[in-house]
Amino acid sequence: MPSGETEVPVSPFMRRFRKLEWILFPSFLYAVALLIVFSGIWVGKNYVARGWEYVSSDTAQVLATMWDAKRLTSIATQGYMWNGDPHTIQNIAYFPLYAIVEKVLGVVFSLSNPLVLIVPAILFGLVSSWFFYLLARRLLDPNLARMALAAYLFYPGNVFFVRAYPVSLMNLLAILALLALLDGKLWKAALWSGIGSLAGPLMVFLSLTVVIVWSFEQWKSLRSASGTMMSRISGKIPALSAFSLAAFSGFAGFLVYQAVAFHDPLAFIRVQEAWEKSGSLVQRIYNFFFLKNMVAQNHPAHFVQAITHGSLKHMDMHVHYLINLFMLSAFAGLLWIQRKATPWYFTLFALLFLGGYWWFMASVSGIKATVRLIYPVIPAFLGVGVLQEKYPELARVLPIVFAVLSFLESALMMEGYWVI
Repeated sequence: MPSGETEVPVSPFMRRFRKLEWILFPSFLYAVALLIVFSGIWVGKNYVARGWEYVSSDTAQVLATMWDAKRLTSIATQGYMWNGDPHTIQNIAYFPLYAIVEKVLGVVFSLSNPLVLIVPAILFGLVSSWFFYLLARRLLDPNLARMALAAYLFYPGNVFFVRAYPVSLMNLLAILALLALLDGKLWKAALWSGIGSLAGPLMVFLSLTVVIVWSFEQWKSLRSASGTMMSRISGKIPALSAFSLAAFSGFAGFLVYQAVAFHDPLAFIRVQEAWEKSGSLVQRIYNFFFLKNMVAQNHPAHFVQAITHGSLKHMDMHVHYLINLFMLSAFAGLLWIQRKATPWYFTLFALLFLGGYWWFMASVSGIKATVRLIYPVIPAFLGVGVLQEKYPELARVLPIVFAVLSFLESALMMEGYWVI
């Protein structure tokens, strides 16, 4: 320190604040995010006409039962159902992790109380904000990490932080797995990814990423080991099998359950026909590469027409499409920006996850439920922090845009418009 300068003393309060900042600052921003969501819900209840999937004026009831939430809860209350008919909607389509959480809570509380179904999602979202901030601070400067956190919490999928869905739990598990990989704790990462693979099908790409990282590390050690390469590789096969089983444990367990209970380990795939006709493999490949389901519906023109004719009931799917398209484009740009600021396996995870989403959705039904399904792509939000360093004005705009879309989606969702 130069002569003549004195160090400013730090008060005990500030020392404690700095130690707890990783909890206090994310908790504050999380409260702001919830305020945006509930403000949107209030506006929806009071100023938006009822949509075609309107449920109730009871906010808690809507958040706990609307759309797929009621089917997730039916797993906890009635168990899985599968009669072999792929053309009938059945709850075997859904992965069980959040239902297990509900089932455990049902031992103490009544699952007929919607708050019991919602509170876990809120708490998982809060904890995910703490660990996201820790992850961002590991990779970015403090100010950049705060910008990344704002983008993560204001992202329009945040309405699922207050709904009986596994989204916030999936985010938390993805963040914990990425933190474990950063620390070099590969078995810990396998534990988190294994649990995550019980939450939703796209989480298997987190498991795959963890296995690839482990394999890469083993390959590096094999190059300096003694013996022939074939013998060295064969010696690692048992360890690879054990590690892969851990990383995919939830998914593997779900397959075994279906095989035992219904004699059909792929029932959760077959039942998807009840929502969308998948067509032949050739047709799906054509749709995937030529974007048939992405551009055929002329959404922008219909969106403008719906506004000019003042009909929200014909506008919600077009709002849904345009927001989804915007998010896919934004994520693509953010992943490109963050690629040099994060380890290679962060980008790999994001590309595998988005590629899986693109195959599952674009090859069958088009870009549906994008905002919700791609929320666990955590590296994209780190990209906002990197963007803050390079283009600060643009980086500051993104969380604001996210917050506006969050408000809009919350309002329309409350009144039964399928925009998420």
